[in-house]
Amino acid sequence: MLNLDEKGQTKREPVNDPLLTGVRDKIRDAGERLRKNDLPRLPTWQEHACGTCDVVGLCRTRPSR
Repeated sequence: MLNLDEKGQTKREPVNDPLLTGVRDKIRDAGERLRKNDLPRLPTWQEHACGTCDVVGLCRTRPSR
């Protein structure tokens, strides 16, 4: 399996039961949060997250530089 870590580097992991269970849990949790409309925004603008988000305009305005 090929993943992208937070720094954009790739790393290889063997696909095994614990990895699959973890991925399923993350997907299930994300679905539950969407169904409950539990979508908290970050407390402040964060360039690495907000700067690349496709829906940032729904959350906040881009700070002026």
